[in-house]
Amino acid sequence: MIDMTELVNYSLAQLGESDEVENWETDDSVAAQASRRVFPTMFEEKLREYRWTFARKTGPLSLVASDPNSDWSYAYRTPPDSIDFIRILNGDRDGMELPRTPFIQGADNVGGLIFTDQQNAEGEWTFRNPVFQSWSADFKTAIAFELAALIAPSVMKDLGHQERSRLLTVAGLKWAWAKKTDRRGMALNVPPPSKIQQSRNSATITNRKGDL
Repeated sequence: MIDMTELVNYSLAQLGESDEVENWETDDSVAAQASRRVFPTMFEEKLREYRWTFARKTGPLSLVASDPNSDWSYAYRTPPDSIDFIRILNGDRDGMELPRTPFIQGADNVGGLIFTDQQNAEGEWTFRNPVFQSWSADFKTAIAFELAALIAPSVMKDLGHQERSRLLTVAGLKWAWAKKTDRRGMALNVPPPSKIQQSRNSATITNRKGDL
């Protein structure tokens, strides 16, 4: 699948529909209109559901005010391309040595704000519109089955609700696989042994009477 038109036609194939969409953005068919209606919300939900590697973005935050209130030292503007702000970067990429930097989200008359005590803050967030070419094949397939399930009632009428249930089950399996393959795109540090494990490893082992 190289673009949204092909993805929608893949979805229609799962419904047994032979009529294809010529151009997803302009086609006035029932399938095209239904998919354009449900896709934006569904896509945002799926991006926010999991920290996809292709939709992850980091960068400096834009300072709005120092001492914005009595609780926080700084207020930063929420990145305009963010649909889900995840964390303030603190030098501990795996979150195993340092506690997460505290922050809270809010808003003013201009837009979203991020309040924190971190000076010169950098953040990590989910990118709103990752380009289609950056999606993995597994993600595209999962999206296609999810989309097929959502447009089934519009395209198939009476049989649509029954088909929707089946497709959502398949989509669930596709999403699980897509998340599994997405994790191949990162290699995190190995967590250190727990205090219990460290205690066991450092304990002195003494032989009992009769042991060789």
